[in-house]
Amino acid sequence: MKLHTFIGLAGLAVMVVAGCKKDGITTKPKLTFKSVSTEHIQFNQDISFILEFSDKEGDFDDTIRVIKEAFTLCPDESFADSVKWRMPDLAGRKNVQGELEIKMSYQQDLGLLICGLDSVQTAIFKFVIKDLAGNVSDTCFSPLITINKQ
Repeated sequence: MKLHTFIGLAGLAVMVVAGCKKDGITTKPKLTFKSVSTEHIQFNQDISFILEFSDKEGDFDDTIRVIKEAFTLCPDESFADSVKWRMPDLAGRKNVQGELEIKMSYQQDLGLLICGLDSVQTAIFKFVIKDLAGNVSDTCFSPLITINKQ
């Protein structure tokens, strides 16, 4: 009986210590998809993505990579399926966390990422950040987005 009590208390102590982990901010940058302004983009409508980020050292590279994975083929070999966006300058800060909004203008940003002959395109947007030490975040994904091209 005493052994079972000891094992139960030891297990409880391990859970308490694990629960006291500082704040979950790690050396590897973390990026989490939070929301999108719309999942159905009309012609000439802009879109905005909200992401949460964190990094223990706050040493982000100066860009966040946005990759559009479309479900239609693009016959144009020079078509680029990704763009880079500037990260805020957070140099010198430790245990950095916050929200990041990426606004894409239909004419300036989405127009570069739209290809194919169909009048409607569906795509998922992927987001990745890297820090100066070469640590790369996990890729976070948007829901399926429908883009009307006309």
